[in-house]
Amino acid sequence: MPETRNAILIADCSKKFQELVFNLLRTDDILAHTADSSDEVLVKLKTQHYDMLLISLTFLEGNQIEYLRLFRKYDKITPVIVITSKNELFDLLYAFEMGADDCISHSINPLILHAKIQAWIRRCRQAVHCEKFLSEAPLFRSAGLPAKNTLLPETSTAASGDKISFGPFLYDSKSLRFYKNGIDLYLSAREAALLRFFMERREQILSKSEICQNVWLAADPDENTVNVYIRRIRRKIEENPSEPQYLLTIRGIGYRFTADKCR
Repeated sequence: MPETRNAILIADCSKKFQELVFNLLRTDDILAHTADSSDEVLVKLKTQHYDMLLISLTFLEGNQIEYLRLFRKYDKITPVIVITSKNELFDLLYAFEMGADDCISHSINPLILHAKIQAWIRRCRQAVHCEKFLSEAPLFRSAGLPAKNTLLPETSTAASGDKISFGPFLYDSKSLRFYKNGIDLYLSAREAALLRFFMERREQILSKSEICQNVWLAADPDENTVNVYIRRIRRKIEENPSEPQYLLTIRGIGYRFTADKCR
């Protein structure tokens, strides 16, 4: 019986990039489907099995990152390649922590992109065949090896050193997730890095220069950029962002992160 054709999903708003991938795979006998939004990604994943996902980082912002987490919970084999146009350190690290196997930029050399796609699909085939062998061979099955898509055991608890708790806020360094009163805040990579910086230096007055040097790794502070991200975080952690009670502005100096709402 002939093998079914491999299929990949290209979830990216750039038609130019989609066309590039189509052209690269034209001679590889690989089906390429596209999705132009995160909602369309969900629809495609429900109706079609894919051997590889090429997905834009912009589709994984806010609560949409849950799609990747949920996908990875039930499928630990299918390669997920995240596409980013920014190529910023925090965005790349965040994508890897959330379950991505690789990250590429729109400007990647087409030959390198083609080689990556071929390598990941080849590795996926090998993993599936290996898993099938382990699950079907009586010797391995009797040894109590993990079932399908549970190649690595998942830990259910984190050590205290992996968490930072402050007032109603909790940061879990293993999952890179922030909570307020137990509710996920759904922060972007940069927002997460900034809020972690504040939590690690809680109750301290931090200048914009310190923030830029530690979060953006930039010597010259861009005050507008810092202000934008402060507003974004306040919209997610404050009951009334216009009258913040946690992330306070210290006029003429910088900011302080506090859990004392009586100040």
